[in-house]
Amino acid sequence: MSMVTMCFLGVLGLLVVLLPQEAVGDEDEEWPYKIIFTSCKTHLDPNFGRGKCSLKKPKGENFKRLNLHIDTFQEIFCAMQVTMSAKIKSNGNWVDNYNSEPKDYGNYYRQNEGLLEHIFSFGNFTACPMEPGRYEINNLLIDEKRFPKELDSGEYLLELKFQTPGTTTISLEIGAALDKI
Repeated sequence: MSMVTMCFLGVLGLLVVLLPQEAVGDEDEEWPYKIIFTSCKTHLDPNFGRGKCSLKKPKGENFKRLNLHIDTFQEIFCAMQVTMSAKIKSNGNWVDNYNSEPKDYGNYYRQNEGLLEHIFSFGNFTACPMEPGRYEINNLLIDEKRFPKELDSGEYLLELKFQTPGTTTISLEIGAALDKI
């Protein structure tokens, strides 16, 4: 798997850490908030690949969906280290809310396979190792029912990093707002 893909998978991994594997609400149940993507940035080591993250609002919809396109020049391998962090905006400043210890991507994937497979169903990503090539996630929209009802409204910033010794090869940052309905 390429480093670029690992970075993307890292961000998705952050989502996995924050979300339960199964939805916590029934399909018909009303949820007290909506999660809205507000920003998306990628940074890839040029030796590993290139990528672009964008938010687009499809016709007839009220919310933006996340699109990620990555071209990898190297394999993304299972031993890469993944770290995740989450911040919440408070009084105009970003405050750390969660920081993970580095995790081996292969084990991380196996522990969170259910949610990652759901996210991957929006594109052509696979489990590690991933061969060099083009990988995409198209029109990803988060299912709020994977979050507890008690979450506070606010702005959140999630960052996922894939690393090899001494280098951050892929970094993905996603901003989201949690708005009460």
